[in-house]
Amino acid sequence: CLRADALFRLGHYEAAGAAFEAALLAAQRARRDSLVRRAEQAIPVCYYRHAESVAASDSTNYRRVAALFEQVATRWPRYEHAHVAQYRAGLAYVKAGMPRLAVQMMQTLIWRFPHSEYLKDAYLQIPHTWEAHGEKEKAADGYTAFANRYPDDPSAGDAWLKAAELYSAAGRSERAEEVWLTYIRKFPDDVETAMEILEKLARRDLATVGPGRPISSLLARPRGARAGAEAPSHLAEYLGRAVSHPKLASPEIVAQVRFLQGEEARTAYAEARLTLPLQKSIAAKQKLLDSLIARYRASVELGVPEWAHASTFRIGEALVGFGEALEKSERPADLGGNDLQAYEDVILQQAQGFYDRGEGVWAELLRQKIRQAPQDPWVSRAQTALWQRLANRFFFRPEVEFPLVAGTPPPGGRREKDRPKATADPPRRGPKDAHAFAQEKGSER
Repeated sequence: CLRADALFRLGHYEAAGAAFEAALLAAQRARRDSLVRRAEQAIPVCYYRHAESVAASDSTNYRRVAALFEQVATRWPRYEHAHVAQYRAGLAYVKAGMPRLAVQMMQTLIWRFPHSEYLKDAYLQIPHTWEAHGEKEKAADGYTAFANRYPDDPSAGDAWLKAAELYSAAGRSERAEEVWLTYIRKFPDDVETAMEILEKLARRDLATVGPGRPISSLLARPRGARAGAEAPSHLAEYLGRAVSHPKLASPEIVAQVRFLQGEEARTAYAEARLTLPLQKSIAAKQKLLDSLIARYRASVELGVPEWAHASTFRIGEALVGFGEALEKSERPADLGGNDLQAYEDVILQQAQGFYDRGEGVWAELLRQKIRQAPQDPWVSRAQTALWQRLANRFFFRPEVEFPLVAGTPPPGGRREKDRPKATADPPRRGPKDAHAFAQEKGSER
């Protein structure tokens, strides 16, 4: 024991530890209990001081330092600084680039030393280590473990959000969603973050809308659902919160929802036929038209170009469609001759009113947006539809007569009498004349 003391005072801690171990064996054989206790207490101190001295003198040899501290924590777990040795072993393995051993050291600290002052930091070191080495899912598991262990810690909320982000990056979308919703439930006062989270989930819901899943299926509550029940989808919850916090809502999402609601209403509108009695069926289809236009206008008013252009095109299309439905409407069976012609004239006149309104909507869209958004597909569709209708309308109209205006001859030019006489243009033909002319030419051929 005296030899071990001398070595310790000289700073030869490893040799002192070996000397105390030899003294321990001798004291045990001699049954000298006081010397046994002294040696048992001194041995871990020697090896701990040795690990500290190596860490100070050879600071870059992290692997050796880690092994020395790990030895102290493993062989003498009851030593008062064993938990510190365990923690420092983990940190040294991190610096040595050995993440699995580093995490193992921290997990052992958590299991073996639950009252250590380094326990909280050990919980955080685990996800930090995994994240630094690209192990996203394991890092996310570590952050959720920390948040569950320290729910009242100021950094618990950030840990939940970080875990969700890592789960999402690792392709664990369902798990990420669970963690995000856990955050919303645990931190109800953080409205802004809740809206950001629900916006991501709402966009995911919107991506599922299609022929087999209309927008109403995401927004309508099931029959019999009690008041205050959970929203039928994340999109529905997002829109509900958007009513209370409009400044935090995304105009793009709301505009898209309004457009999709118009699209769903458009299906029922397109299927409605104008049958006899015409007054009744017109009223029913007009009601559907009003509802459809209201939904599309709600999207236009939000000012999001993509959905405003799409909704404007659909409004014009719906108005033109009403006119076409009028033209194709069922005719009374008892009308004929002049009465039927008069009836059809009235129908065509009413249809033309809808045509003019629809074409006016498209024309206004083109006037406002064709220069700013020439590549927008909805603007292009409006342009194509409008030009096609205008081309069809003027196809059979007679050409306009342009008067010939005599010009003033240039100085030194030919005299009026030397100028060749202008021949009169051939007479213009109206639609009926053109038709007769075509038949005549066909017979000649």
